[in-house]
Amino acid sequence: MPDTAPDTKPATTPNSSPASSPASGASRTAPAPASPAGSVAGMDYAQGAAAVKPATPKAPPQADAKTPGKNLQVGEDLGKIKPDAATEKATSSDVTSDPLKHPYWPTFKARVATLFASVAPPDGETPEQIAADLWGRFLAAVQRSQGGMGQSAAYGNFDKGWVKMDSAAFQSVLVEFSGVCSHLAKYNASAFAQANTFGFWSKPAGRQLAEQMCDLTLETSGIGGLFDGLPSLDGSRLGWNPELWGALSRGYGQAVAAQFRQKGKKAHVCVGPGVTPGNIYDAIESKALERGALAAGKALTQVLEFHSAAVTTKKGDKLDNSKGDTYRGALYSGPDRARAIEVADAQLASLPDA
Repeated sequence: MPDTAPDTKPATTPNSSPASSPASGASRTAPAPASPAGSVAGMDYAQGAAAVKPATPKAPPQADAKTPGKNLQVGEDLGKIKPDAATEKATSSDVTSDPLKHPYWPTFKARVATLFASVAPPDGETPEQIAADLWGRFLAAVQRSQGGMGQSAAYGNFDKGWVKMDSAAFQSVLVEFSGVCSHLAKYNASAFAQANTFGFWSKPAGRQLAEQMCDLTLETSGIGGLFDGLPSLDGSRLGWNPELWGALSRGYGQAVAAQFRQKGKKAHVCVGPGVTPGNIYDAIESKALERGALAAGKALTQVLEFHSAAVTTKKGDKLDNSKGDTYRGALYSGPDRARAIEVADAQLASLPDA
């Protein structure tokens, strides 16, 4: 996701609800089940008048917790390629003029070249040709979406730029990207076929947990990795393009969902503290996973697990790998998203003020 997005997944960040601020520090509370499903590791965390009493860890954190081992995280290499410090900021006219004169074109081209460094491009195509074709298609989609993104109906709060990702207005904008996202997914098919675990995340600690636990995430795949950290392609007042990231998230979710037909494939959703309703997972990614499980004839619990990311300080942005049982850094692992959010919020509330 863009470096400029506060939570990297946003409504100014997709993690924002229409009615709350993007960086809200308030815990989202949910009733704790009498016998919570899944596993919770760590200490007792007080939350409101009630207390969540996680189980005592049976053993120190597992040294062999899930880690990427398939060399699939091409996005890590792509993300190292950043615009030159002297690169001018994009403007709205950059998506209507020559795509190859756009200030971020050299960065995108270099990232595509890196993507194909270890995988041969299709016969008859060169990495530069593929990059130019994709870049032109994405810029055209951003241009077509400008009208929809200018409508107040796409926002929970238009003045503050809080995008309402489950709104009909925002969802209709995503259609503009359907063709190019499907085209991009084809170039990444082999990586998804090789991967067994796929990460989804909310909040910085959730991202860290997902990336150490899974073979692929949106940003470490060749789908999101091509754009990760890039500012708005058209100089949007928001500083990033929610419509672009909404479309990339849908494309990634659909690519993961297609893998559920294969034995042993699983998605992991990792949340840090402070997750609010209506974020990009709720509005977009979860829908793709639900359809994928249904198409594969599997219960969602067979292919999806939720995790609470432990954090080190009240700031809540650093993963604490000294916690966790089944997975390093995960306080809870199980089938209940609300429970995962509750445990993450409770741990944050239990930490001393800095």
